[in-house]
Amino acid sequence: MKRTPLRPGTKPLRRRKPLTAKQRSFLKHKAKERVRQLWTEKVGKPKLQPIKTLTDRAWSAFSKYVRLRDCFEFSSMLGGMACECVTCGTKRVWTEMHAGHFVHAGRRNPVSYDTRNINAQCPACNTFKHGQLDVYGERLTMFYGPGVTDELRAMKAQSKPLSRTELHEIALKYEAKVEEMLNG
Repeated sequence: MKRTPLRPGTKPLRRRKPLTAKQRSFLKHKAKERVRQLWTEKVGKPKLQPIKTLTDRAWSAFSKYVRLRDCFEFSSMLGGMACECVTCGTKRVWTEMHAGHFVHAGRRNPVSYDTRNINAQCPACNTFKHGQLDVYGERLTMFYGPGVTDELRAMKAQSKPLSRTELHEIALKYEAKVEEMLNG
């Protein structure tokens, strides 16, 4: 086999000496340490939940809270806790009601978790009649005073999306409140 000439300015390759047993065991030990370190870093860090999961969890807890907040004891045919629709006055069991918005802003907007903006609504008013916002606005003005509707609309325009930690805190806060309302 013919050797090719080296380029000018390059050095010939040197052959390595074989590793001793002590050097091999040292390298194996270091490799195991690196694996352990990577494993503890990977397992030790809490896994971040996706924003969609956090928004769904926060909205579920907040929706339950709002519907339970608007309930009253009604022990006849409805069988326990019932809600009255904020727009039409229909009475239903709290689990059959919706949490209807006056200002629709998306699940990451802080105005969506403002207790003044959300009240119990029957499915007919919330879904098919698109919330009956004219009646809803009158009721909000009656409950909270004049100017509340304008304040909610301004909050929607000025607010920034909620972060993961804020969504997590909302979920924990309203899950605890729902648990307290249901159990005691």
